[in-house]
Amino acid sequence: MIWISMHLPVRCNYLRWWYQLTNGSIIGNFIYQNYRQALERIQIDTPHLAALSTKLGIGGEDYERYLEMERTYLMGLRTEPQEVKATAEYMEQLFELNNLRYSI
Repeated sequence: MIWISMHLPVRCNYLRWWYQLTNGSIIGNFIYQNYRQALERIQIDTPHLAALSTKLGIGGEDYERYLEMERTYLMGLRTEPQEVKATAEYMEQLFELNNLRYSI
C-alpha cells in the first residue's frame, strides 16, 4: 500500500499535464477529477481495509477468490438458465399452436 502513496503525486502530475494538453476539455477534467478522487479513496480506505482484514482473518488471496467468484456469477447472468429457455420456447410453441388452430 506504500506503493500507492509514493506514486500518487506522480500520477496526479501526469494527469494534470494530460488535462492541460487537452486544453481543459470537459471530458479531460471529468476523467482527471474521477481518477484523483479514486486515488484519494484508496489512500484513505487502505488502513480501514487492513484493520478489517486483520479482524476478519482474511487477506489478498481471499479477495482474489471473491473477485473470481463475482466474475463467474456475473458471466452466468449473461445467459438465461437452460430451464428458463426451455420454458420460454415451450410457451412460444403453445402460442403458435393456438394461433394455428384459430387461423384455420
